[in-house]
Amino acid sequence: MKTQNSPIVVTGSAAQVPPEIANQLGMVILPLTIMVEGKDYLDGIDLLPGELYQKMRTQKIEVKTSAPNVGQYYACFKRIIDQQECDVLCISLSGKLSSDYNAAVDAAKMIAGENPRNHVTVFDSLRAAAPQGLLAVEAAKKLRAGETMEDVVQYLMGAIHRSGLIAALDSLEYLAQGGRIGKAAYLVGSALQIIPILTINDEGIVAPSTIIRKKKKQNSFDYLYPGQTNVRIHEIGFIGDAC
Repeated sequence: MKTQNSPIVVTGSAAQVPPEIANQLGMVILPLTIMVEGKDYLDGIDLLPGELYQKMRTQKIEVKTSAPNVGQYYACFKRIIDQQECDVLCISLSGKLSSDYNAAVDAAKMIAGENPRNHVTVFDSLRAAAPQGLLAVEAAKKLRAGETMEDVVQYLMGAIHRSGLIAALDSLEYLAQGGRIGKAAYLVGSALQIIPILTINDEGIVAPSTIIRKKKKQNSFDYLYPGQTNVRIHEIGFIGDAC
């Protein structure tokens, strides 16, 4: 049960927290802006993830994303503090992948200059997608149970290194479109039917875990915990148009 004036967790829609869980835990989700063929959509509001994934599978479309800016974070933090008179814990997308963290930090500084009573703590998850979301959900549960902000942040610092992500891409097209790989690598990789298996390392940077051919089959957990046989899974999330 939520304790009186317990801190509110804010995170971005990139964390893929299901709306029903966010509502249950009193979390606030700030949407990414997704630009499809030059038109802007708010992630999870104007365009659902499954719809976008399906479009990307079936249509040749140009897709770009933009994290919430300083003004959006400021408005979000101020609204929470004005309405609920509580502190805020913002769990951002990895600062190595996006401007999300810096925008939240700048907004928190603006709030601190106006309101010394309530504090906004910004935590760089060094993660994205489901791992970021799982960290945010665990933080919200602990805060609602009465744990202090300091204890929850300390928990998150350890939990980061017990979380991970693996992503298998059906096509190299969007990596090439976003400038992540060169045109030559895209053409060769496509011709050889290569699938990169990506992860996020401890520095919060997307890195290749391995490269496989499309016909090769392997347990997904082998990519997340290579060479480890005694791994206990606490929670797991799946993202995709068929999930």
